[in-house]
Amino acid sequence: MNHIFKYTGYVTSDLTITALYGTSSSSHKQTPNGYDANLFQTSSTPATQVPGLVYNNPQVVGGNLPRPGSEDSDKTFRLDAEYHLNNHSIRGGIDYTKTESVYGFSTAGGGLWQYDKTNSPTSPLPFGGNLTPAQGGGYGTQGYYVESDFSSIGAKPKTTSSAQYIEDRWQVNKQVLLSLGLRNEQFTNRNDLGQVVETQHNELAPRLGASWDVNGDQTLKVFGNAGRYYMPEPNMIVVGQSGSIVATNQYYTYTGVNPTTGAPTGLNPISGVVSVNGYFGQPLNPQESVAQNIKPLYTDEFTLGFEKALAKGINVGLSVNYNKLRSTQAQLCDPAPIDNWAAAHGIDSTYFDNSNVAQNCILINPGQANTLLEDFTGNGKLTKVNLSAADIGYPRAATRVYKALNLFAEHEFRDSWYGRVDYTYSQLKGNTEGEIDTAGGGTVTETAVWNIKQIMDNSYGLLPNDHTHVIKAIGYFQVTPEWTLGSNLNIQTGAPKSCYGNYPNAQPGSYAAGYGSSFFYCNGVAADRGSLGRLPTDVQLNLEVAYQPEILRGLKFKVDVFNVLNRQTELSENETYNSGTLVNPNFGQAGALAGPRFGRLTLEYNHKFD
Repeated sequence: MNHIFKYTGYVTSDLTITALYGTSSSSHKQTPNGYDANLFQTSSTPATQVPGLVYNNPQVVGGNLPRPGSEDSDKTFRLDAEYHLNNHSIRGGIDYTKTESVYGFSTAGGGLWQYDKTNSPTSPLPFGGNLTPAQGGGYGTQGYYVESDFSSIGAKPKTTSSAQYIEDRWQVNKQVLLSLGLRNEQFTNRNDLGQVVETQHNELAPRLGASWDVNGDQTLKVFGNAGRYYMPEPNMIVVGQSGSIVATNQYYTYTGVNPTTGAPTGLNPISGVVSVNGYFGQPLNPQESVAQNIKPLYTDEFTLGFEKALAKGINVGLSVNYNKLRSTQAQLCDPAPIDNWAAAHGIDSTYFDNSNVAQNCILINPGQANTLLEDFTGNGKLTKVNLSAADIGYPRAATRVYKALNLFAEHEFRDSWYGRVDYTYSQLKGNTEGEIDTAGGGTVTETAVWNIKQIMDNSYGLLPNDHTHVIKAIGYFQVTPEWTLGSNLNIQTGAPKSCYGNYPNAQPGSYAAGYGSSFFYCNGVAADRGSLGRLPTDVQLNLEVAYQPEILRGLKFKVDVFNVLNRQTELSENETYNSGTLVNPNFGQAGALAGPRFGRLTLEYNHKFD
């Protein structure tokens, strides 16, 4: 539900004041048909199935389901003033947004049975097993085992973001316009108890823009912009650093499989309940789980270009764009850098290593120096831990650079038709997408990226959203005053492909072993990000026919046909090389495909009330 209230006051001919207040709320409820809340999910492949056994998965829901009552609500206030003084148009204002959430999810069906196999049944599993599969008996003597996975999370986070800005649009002369601006931003995230999880103040974002009407008749315009842009952290930050999280596994051998439910029978545990990152549902102290004075994600962006009128109604343009990531946030889940710092300063880190914080993850600015507060004694006294980028040990700082050349040609609507073609040649390269991970998934900042330094080996390369060539063309032709034909063409180079495999020679029980197939290695050989070629080029053509009868103005019938060529292009593929200790039989297989051709019939009526 949304409500928006807006006021505009023309105080004088030169002064205008605008105020806006809005609220919105949304609930997150899922009630899938046929869902059984007490039926575990199952997952297996031919390579992990015992020959002759039937492995069913009757659970209709995969993954997680939101907790009951999950919802988000927002309150926003904005006040702006604009004043005209000679050749200056000066704007200033404030804005404030508060977001409150009831957030949570748990594994659908109560858990997941993940069937696996190892080629070395007499060796310990690399995930914390007490016994080898062979010692567990059953089909474990042949290397077959099963893990029980469960995850859940819950929190009621609150986030506020506010800003003050001022901008001067200065008409230097008839041909030159300058825009000079400065924005001051503040962000705060709090947990259920009202404790500050992270906060930033006085984040200054300068903006500069210029436009030059070269000939003074709008036939040639040269423009440029430069600015810094900050992103507030979502409520998910609070969940990960101060919420209640469970993410556990337990390993078993088995002697059979229920052919109806797909659940293993004859279970014999070969491990206790384990969690790679120590997520057993315990609360965290945000002072210890978040770096001090942590910076928000921000980027610097620069644009330079021109637009030229070649003839009446025909325009062309060119621009170049450069965007560079300056800072991001991620979780550090390996306590080794802190242990090394403690040893260098003569501090016993035994208590810390067994604490909730050490077994979970600490939010930091990766690739930068970070200051932490940690408890080494158990008496609540926090010690300042200053870690340099070298101490943490990532191969390089967080890097993401986008470079693009943009061209367009446009025929304005004349002689009954309109058309525009845009072409972009670009590159998106780095070792991080920011606070998300297209391949590995996870919520904002709660991805495996940066968790341990080994994950960042070979991570620099073409990022998943890199598309070298993109062509977009739109146009329509007015056949008669009542009939219009339109089309939309989108051609896009496929995304780069990567390989995520097990870390070579990872020691059993180590962090590297626990992360499984998450590293840029294929069959133990380094495989740089984006180095395995590209997905196919996607071509999408859409057509439209519209009829607007003159006898009833405002009425419109429209028929759209999407993906006319019915090209179901492969948009993603399975990039996970390993399944347990084996090669994943689904590696390289197609994932998402472009949707098939389909049509849509629309009837709309528009009427303006005086």
